[in-house]
Parts: sequence; C-alpha cells; structure tokens
Amino acid sequence: MRYVAVGAGAVLGATLRYAVTNWAAGHWGGEFPYGTLLVTVSGAFVIGMLLAVPAKQTAVDPLVRLFVATGFLGGYTTFSAYAYAWEALTLAQDGAWSRALFYVGGSNVLGLAGVWVGSQLMTLRGGCAERMSEARHQCRGGPPAAVGRGVMRSLPIGA
Repeated sequence: MRYVAVGAGAVLGATLRYAVTNWAAGHWGGEFPYGTLLVTVSGAFVIGMLLAVPAKQTAVDPLVRLFVATGFLGGYTTFSAYAYAWEALTLAQDGAWSRALFYVGGSNVLGLAGVWVGSQLMTLRGGCAERMSEARHQCRGGPPAAVGRGVMRSLPIGA
C-alpha cells in the first residue's frame, strides 16, 4: 500500500508540475524558465511546512504523509532540479549568462527561503507550547529542530 500511496502522489505531483510550467510559459513567455522556478520555490515552501511538523507530533496517517511528502512533492519538485540544470545550460549556451546565473542563484536562494518561510509559518500557526514537546525544541524565531538538525528524520521515507 505504501508504494501505491507514493506512486499516486507522484502522478498528481508531476501532473501539477507540468500544468504550472505550461501556465507560466503561457502567462510570462518561454524565454526564461519561470514555471520551473515557481515549482521549485512553491515545492520548497510546502516541504518546509511539512518538516516543521514532526511525524510523531501529528495525527496524520503515515500513508498520507508518504502520499504528500514522498509522492506528491517528489513528483512535483524532483524533476525540476534536473530541468533547472538543463534550462540554465540552455540559457548560458544562448549567451544569456546573467539570466542563467540569476536562475541558478534564484532557484537555490528562493528554494531555501521557501523552506524557511514554510517552517516559520507552521511554527507560528501551531504555537510553541503546543508543538515543541521535547526539551531540545525551542521556539525562538529560528526553524524548528527538525529543520535545523536531521531533516531526514522527519521525512516519511520507508515509513
């Protein structure tokens, strides 16, 4: 059942990624990979939100977490990492070095910012006293311990 949850999520995530990139190209043009950048940043934001809520502190079914985190977000964002390398290379080969550098830098900086903003939103939404049950978790404006240390422990891979 875990593989079905991951596969179903991946199909939906990849489909949404395709729709977003096509929408962005139609809306803003295809000379810059706006759609892939949008997918990278929005996916990072949602990943940050999920990582801010450790699996043991939520009543969400492990299959749902696999569906969303591993399947849907994996299908939504993973391919964009390969696409952004190809798109950046294409921009550079076409002589648009400043656009290529902006795209690579923007993908990384905005992706990291998306994870941070998502984790901060969930920290503020849940409140420190309710969400941070272990002594090592503190709420002082920084990301929760699950984001700052050992991110992979929060992911439902193989759950």
